[in-house]
Amino acid sequence: MATHVANTSLNHSDTNGADSVLAPGIVRNPQRMSGRATLQGTRITVATVLRRLAAGRIIDDVLVDYPHLTRQHILGAITYAAQLVEANDPPLFDIASLTDLPPETIIVTD
Repeated sequence: MATHVANTSLNHSDTNGADSVLAPGIVRNPQRMSGRATLQGTRITVATVLRRLAAGRIIDDVLVDYPHLTRQHILGAITYAAQLVEANDPPLFDIASLTDLPPETIIVTD
């Protein structure tokens, strides 16, 4: 399955103030939160949600902290962050280049 991540530079945002959709449920608007990626329909940034989760909060805790959010908002933020990492963290080598390895070599991928 191919993964697509929208261009996330500030220049990509619509200059008329409309939301630019970065991923399902994730938008950017130059007039909201300094153009940072936010959860659609809110002023909550993706980074805010991720920081809370990284600090040990569980999804249910974040939903209590922000009652207007849904589980889909939180999962969308996590998915968007994963897509950014995948897009910006290329493998150190090409698996296709390993074809000369001995047959008993085990290669683990996910």
